[in-house]
Amino acid sequence: MPEDDERDAEEPAPAAPEDREASGDAPATGRRPIAVLVAVGLLVGVLGGVGVAWLVDDGDGSDDAPVEPEGPAETAEAADALLVAWERSRTATFLSGSLLRRTTAAGATVELPIVVAQRPPDRVVSTGSSVSGVVGGETRVCDEQLDGLVRCRSVATERDAAAAVERELATLAGYLEGDLPLYRVAQDGDCFSLRLARAIHAPPYGQNARFCFDAESGAPSLQRVERAEGTDEVTLLSVRTDVTDADLERVAAGDVDLELLEDRTGG
Repeated sequence: MPEDDERDAEEPAPAAPEDREASGDAPATGRRPIAVLVAVGLLVGVLGGVGVAWLVDDGDGSDDAPVEPEGPAETAEAADALLVAWERSRTATFLSGSLLRRTTAAGATVELPIVVAQRPPDRVVSTGSSVSGVVGGETRVCDEQLDGLVRCRSVATERDAAAAVERELATLAGYLEGDLPLYRVAQDGDCFSLRLARAIHAPPYGQNARFCFDAESGAPSLQRVERAEGTDEVTLLSVRTDVTDADLERVAAGDVDLELLEDRTGG
């Protein structure tokens, strides 16, 4: 997703790293990463901020524009519809559990759980042992330290959530609009396929990307970015549209309900 001044560990997204300006260390906890199959320095701007910034490019950035594919037509209307769906995913209220799977070109695979609690202007994202977001006017950040303990920080913030979403959408629109857009978009129902149309260094969504959205909740249901060095895919496992204060606080504290990470989508 487009870059924003806040770092989401989600999501929509797909999205760019959220700024993690927070100070004042809180006591460490002994919580270990949840269901992390392999420990890696993986930044997931998921499910929120553009460009995953849910998905990190750790290659040489030498992606070439691929040959135009067969399938649904690539149109300006499809690009506009993607912007509408993306905005809904950043302004809707939902609690979701997803699984990030990274597959390298060599065939190695890493999986990481992602939980998003979003009730604008509050939004907090948990990825394994990391947490970031804004709850009750405070920026919350938790990270696992070298000693294996998780330390959390919080700081008062005056961040304008609506303005942040507008900036994110403007960045995304800049990739999709114009006579020669960076990405061309095709729509298939609630899914959108992006194709790199110009060869540039380190394209934000790789050579090809696909974003799908849950029709009922608006939450991202699939976020897939393909690069020469590998593929990142975030798949929705469960989602509900009622988010309580307790839900926000629990996710912000890293206390994730494992039921959220059970696949209830029938996929």
